[in-house]
Amino acid sequence: MVTQQIQQNDTEASYEGRGLDVILAVDDPGFERINQELTVEAVLWDASVEDKRLLHLRFVLELSQGQIAQEFGVSQMQISRQLKQLLDRLGRRLTEPAKQ
Repeated sequence: MVTQQIQQNDTEASYEGRGLDVILAVDDPGFERINQELTVEAVLWDASVEDKRLLHLRFVLELSQGQIAQEFGVSQMQISRQLKQLLDRLGRRLTEPAKQ
C-alpha cells in the first residue's frame, strides 16, 4: 500500500480519489516531553537522592555551583567535580545500547 501525506496547501479536491490510504499525521507537542522524561528516568534509575537533588538545583532551579555548594555545605570545586562525574556517568548511559 502506498500512502500519500496530505500537504498543508492541499484542497479537498486534490485528495479525492486517494481512498483510504490517506494518513493524517499531527505532531503531538507532548510526545517529545514524555520521551525526554522517560529517557531521564531511565538513566537516573539508580541515582542517589543527593545526585537527583544536585541535578534539580543546577538544571531546574538553575542555581550556580557556588549557590549549590552553600546549600550542600561544601566547596564550589566539590560541586563542580561531583556534577562532572554525574554528567559523565549519565552521558555514558545515554550512549550505551539498551539492555534487554
